[in-house]
Formats: sequence, structure tokens, C-alpha cells
Amino acid sequence: MAPLVLDIESPEMQRDSVHQAVQAIAEGQVVAFPTETVYGIGASALNEDAVNRLFEIKGRPENQPMTLAIKGYEAALDLAPAMCPLSRRLARRTWPGPLTLVLDASNSDSAVFQLPEFVQQRVISNGRVGMRVPQNNTLLDVLELSTGPLV
Repeated sequence: MAPLVLDIESPEMQRDSVHQAVQAIAEGQVVAFPTETVYGIGASALNEDAVNRLFEIKGRPENQPMTLAIKGYEAALDLAPAMCPLSRRLARRTWPGPLTLVLDASNSDSAVFQLPEFVQQRVISNGRVGMRVPQNNTLLDVLELSTGPLV
């Protein structure tokens, strides 16, 4: 499949581009997107095949977990309900931004256990999961409209 390049710089095209990106993610495609630090590639954390493709594309070892891109602080609480007060304060003060928090996800109430088992194995390490809220408005719009986090 040929890559689809979306115009996110043009205000009149941004809304359409966001919807096209959300559709591509929902269909299990791997997407490239800007963050505040680098361009990244990602896929829906709800789609096992897409996450597998992402690992193949990146050539990443299976034992090296990937970070979840989430839409906001509340999503972090869903994924790490036992988040300590210091982590909560740090997340509220720095997100969105270039900070990845590695948090305890071993609580049985964690939404991380709703992800496919294959994906859990790729994002959880020693009962912990890394997550961040990127500081890019287009990517935040995509995350807001997507069903779940991106890997």
C-alpha cells in the first residue's frame, strides 16, 4: 500500500487530515506523526496486527517495551490507577509535553489489561508501562478521536 501523506500545516486541511489519520489507525495502519521532539511511527494499541507490523518496521526487540501515547491525564489514571501522588502531580504539570512516565500497571483495575495480550507483552515490563501525552495539537486531536492509545 502506498503511503498517504496528509497536510497538517494548512488550517483548512487539518481537520480532514485528522479524520483521515484516525480512520487509518482504526483500519490497523501504521502512521507517522510529529511530536514535540521527533517524528514517530505508531499504531493503535487495540490492534495486535498493527502493533506487530510496527515492531517489524522498527526492528525493535520484543523484550524492549514501547511507550503508549495517550490523550491526557485521565487516560493515564485509567492505565495506572495506583499512580502515586508525585507522579500525578508531575503528569498534571508537564503534560502535554516531552515527558514519558513509567508507571505501575500491575493493578487489576488497569485499563492496560483490556489491550490484546500480544500488545500487553509489548508495552508492559516488570508490571510497569511507559506513557506520555505528546505536545502536538494535531496528534492530540488524533488521540482524542481515536478509540484507545497509540503504541
